[in-house]
Amino acid sequence: MLAWMLVSILAMLLAVVGPAQATHQAPAQATHRALADRIVQTVVTRLGIMTDVAHAKFVSGGPIDDPAREAKSIDDFVARVLPMGVPRRLARSVIVDQFEAGKAVQRALIADWTSGRIAIPPAPPADLVTEVRPRIDAANTTLASELTELWSAPLPTDWALVLDDAARGRSSALPSGVTPAILSAALTTLRTPPGYPPAATLPDTLRGVAWTAIPTRARLVALTFDAGGDAGGVDSILRTLRKEGVPATFFLTGRWARQFPAEVARIARGGYVLGNHTDTHPSVTGLSDAQVRAQLRRTDQAVRAAAGRGTRPWFRFPYGAHTPRDIRRVNDLGYACIQWTVDTAGWLGTSEGQSVRGVVSRVTASMRPGAIVLMHVGANPNDGSTLDADALPTLIATLRSQGYGFTTLDALLR
Repeated sequence: MLAWMLVSILAMLLAVVGPAQATHQAPAQATHRALADRIVQTVVTRLGIMTDVAHAKFVSGGPIDDPAREAKSIDDFVARVLPMGVPRRLARSVIVDQFEAGKAVQRALIADWTSGRIAIPPAPPADLVTEVRPRIDAANTTLASELTELWSAPLPTDWALVLDDAARGRSSALPSGVTPAILSAALTTLRTPPGYPPAATLPDTLRGVAWTAIPTRARLVALTFDAGGDAGGVDSILRTLRKEGVPATFFLTGRWARQFPAEVARIARGGYVLGNHTDTHPSVTGLSDAQVRAQLRRTDQAVRAAAGRGTRPWFRFPYGAHTPRDIRRVNDLGYACIQWTVDTAGWLGTSEGQSVRGVVSRVTASMRPGAIVLMHVGANPNDGSTLDADALPTLIATLRSQGYGFTTLDALLR
């Protein structure tokens, strides 16, 4: 599995280079398809076993539904994958899908045998149900391993299409009673790249809002820095924050975290709050639910790898672009949506007429208790200026002279 993950991560990094490197993505694409093929094969194997069980139940007259046995089997599967790091909710949902699909196979076959639409197979051995238990256990072991791989892998945003394509490739060779629709139902949870634990971890008070300020009457300001370009201003920003004893929040893209892991580690060691700014900085308004999940998940993985801790519960929309639906989708992944009171516009650079004085003036003109200030850690790509970093010492001094202190977004949790 480690080799698989390394190949996938390498492919993601090469994808950033551009179309000229597209041929190097083939190994990762092939590996994703190989994982999909293995998952489909395992699910088909489990459903094939259910056809044998259906035959035994048809002969014996036993019930299809056995809630007590089913509950025990589900608990056993969940207990098997929990030590592998797979969340309980995901493991349970996957195995429940398998049980429901298996029962659908059994019902269809028994109805066909009863009506005479298809011939009844030869009588099974009397101990068939006992005989298939080791086969089911082996299939569950394989499924658990593949689920662990699926959970830990940096999957492509079109994973659902890859898995569906693998399922279509098997549609002409399915066991008796297993229809493409039943196979599709068995893949329901596996089709969507795994996300985060339930959003119950996000306080209700933070849901449904794109926060532009911290609700407070205290003269407090939250400085926030977006990191998605280069790291030109990081050294200066961290040096100023440390010297002045000012807290801050950093919203990182996954791509930036992979490109500048040492800087991520330094930010984390400084005790600064970390936030999620998507993986590749797309506007989320045009993304599917699965793509949004993948964007946030990959960022969190990249930041954890470099910082030793994740990005929840803070998220910032790229470009600030969002709809009420986007807020709900991000909240459901356990993140609060953070906008800003004022953008310094330092990212415009000197080439677009901005200056250190302009940065400070924009902030002070919009200052109020609980203000959230948006700044950037990178240099302007055209002129190389780092106006936010350069203005930071003066900005801190000016705000203090106006009676303001500094806080982080964690104030929203209090």
